[in-house]
Formats: sequence, C-alpha cells, structure tokens
Amino acid sequence: MSTYKSFPIFLVAAFSLNVGCTKDSDQVVACNQMLTPVYLNFKVVNKVTSQDLFFAGNPLYNIKDLYFFKTKDITQKDTIRPTVENVGAARYFKLTIDNTKLQDTLVMKIANSAVDQLITNLKRTEDVCPILVLDKIQSNGIQLTTEQGVYTIRK
Repeated sequence: MSTYKSFPIFLVAAFSLNVGCTKDSDQVVACNQMLTPVYLNFKVVNKVTSQDLFFAGNPLYNIKDLYFFKTKDITQKDTIRPTVENVGAARYFKLTIDNTKLQDTLVMKIANSAVDQLITNLKRTEDVCPILVLDKIQSNGIQLTTEQGVYTIRK
C-alpha cells in the first residue's frame, strides 16, 4: 500500500486513540463569543395609585409618548423606543439594553413630563460560558424591584 493511501487510515486511528484517552477534566469548552441581547422588561405606574400609566383601562399616556435617549445624546435626536410585549392587562414594555458596558445610563421621557434617569447594571453569569444579564436598575436613584421578570417604574 502506498504512503498516500495509508495516511488517512493513520489519521483516523490516531484520532480514535486520542479521543479514547481524553479525560473528562481535560475537555476544552469552546464558548460562543457572540454578545447576547439584554432586555429590560418594565411597566410605568402612578407612584401614588399604582395604576398603569400606559396599559390601564383609561391610560394617561399613549405608547408613542414613551421614549429614551442615551445620556451622550445631548440634542436628543436618536430616539430609542421600547416595544410592547404580551396582551391585555399583562402588557409591558421591552427595551434593549447596551450590552457592551457593565453600567449604562438612559434618559426616559414621557410626553411633556420631567425626564427620568435610568441606570442599568449588568453582570456576568457564572456559567461555563458566561453571558451578561441585567443585575440592577435604578430610576432617579431608587432601586427598582422585579416581579416575574418585569420591573416597575413609579412616576
């Protein structure tokens, strides 16, 4: 048998021996280097009555009245609009968070009301292949709480 014909057989045999001799602790995990999107799910309620300002039976504001800006966007020309998730009374907003920074600040504007400042903090999970997830969020210096993955902003 010629050398060229036996070479592929040699490679298969060598690979088989290598796989058979590999211990579990020697395995290398190849993680995907793609950034996964991070979302902020939230609703905006009246701070006194807790009535939803956008999805109540008779809402105070229209969905188009809510928008965000990056703090570096001084002229406020690059509008960031959240999407609406779910249906009926279970509706909430979904906003994509910048996942290239561990902390970011956004300006939230609702119609002609005063602006609010949202500070988002991300953290890396402790998985074998860590990803960034939303850790904390503050609205005007107040830590927001989440219920079933939806944060409540009191306005």
